[in-house]
Amino acid sequence: MTRSSSTPSATVARSPLSWTVVRCPGMTNGPPRGVRHVGRTHRDTVGSSVTRQDAARFLAAQVLETNYVCASPAISN
Repeated sequence: MTRSSSTPSATVARSPLSWTVVRCPGMTNGPPRGVRHVGRTHRDTVGSSVTRQDAARFLAAQVLETNYVCASPAISN
């Protein structure tokens, strides 16, 4: 994860590899609540926070999922 959430790096976007850049809003501590919102920045409604545990679970799931290959979804609780 990186602190910048404006756009995926041009290098990543041009890569021939499968990639996913997950955008996380304000990350919080606390128990997992489940990722309830997944969308595209400036297009879909996404909340203002996600727990660190939920972000980690979502990121780990992307290893096997193909819904967001070569995409940059934003997630929140």
